[in-house]
Amino acid sequence: MSQINRIKVSLKYTDAIGHDLGIISSTNTTEHLVPIPNVLVELGSSGQRVTINFNKYGHDGVWIESRTNGGDWVFLAVDTLTHYYDERPLAAGNIQETREYRLRWWDKSVAHGEWSNVQTALIGS
Repeated sequence: MSQINRIKVSLKYTDAIGHDLGIISSTNTTEHLVPIPNVLVELGSSGQRVTINFNKYGHDGVWIESRTNGGDWVFLAVDTLTHYYDERPLAAGNIQETREYRLRWWDKSVAHGEWSNVQTALIGS
């Protein structure tokens, strides 16, 4: 019996688990014009970090830009996983700062499409 079949016959198996594992396809055929990020502040290996969660909806990944305390937008990363950890240290003085994030699709080494809504995280002591 294959691993997938063992998972599917488990008493705890649900369709939601199957979708999460990618062993059954999503019935969501909506065209996603922009990434939909979810930003969380949590404790990382060296203090606070910002976690950006997103669904790729069939795209290769996302291009992520950030700005701190209302400054200029700067490239942060291309991420092909379904989450990104921003573990940059706080600016000089180790004070509270506001970080904003926006994402757009990344496919075949090219960023494209409209920007997502800006998501904000407040970090620091």
